[in-house]
Amino acid sequence: MKKKILCVFIGLLLLFNSDYEVEAASLGISASSKSVTIGSSVTVTVKVSDLAGRFSVSSSNGNVLSGGNSSIWMENGSESFKFTAKQEGSATITVKTISAASFSTGSAFSESKSITINVVKPREKSNNNNLKSLGVDGYNLTPNFNKDTLE
Repeated sequence: MKKKILCVFIGLLLLFNSDYEVEAASLGISASSKSVTIGSSVTVTVKVSDLAGRFSVSSSNGNVLSGGNSSIWMENGSESFKFTAKQEGSATITVKTISAASFSTGSAFSESKSITINVVKPREKSNNNNLKSLGVDGYNLTPNFNKDTLE
């Protein structure tokens, strides 16, 4: 009788202490920056988890932000894509499932994710490198500060 109870106890213990790992298929997108200047580039990273299949990564406006890939195979991991800023404006980078399936369920997976990137003009640099003012808190300078005085 004691053996039977011990076997049942061990069986229940194994049943309730088993580690069941359930993964959910997911698709994600991120960018190195959400704002870039004309002439520079931004890296967009696509991450898939518990998935394998073909995906497209594209810009909504190639005149503003060009780059991407019309069809790339991905399996459980990430890929990075470089987009080049061509002109001022904004563009949405979208990753779409072309044909993919979940490893854990074997079922088809269809989803898309997007991120918007703003492209701005570079700031114009000034040739004026003069100090605007010079002071020390609690003290008066003698003579008064003059940006043209070099000594």
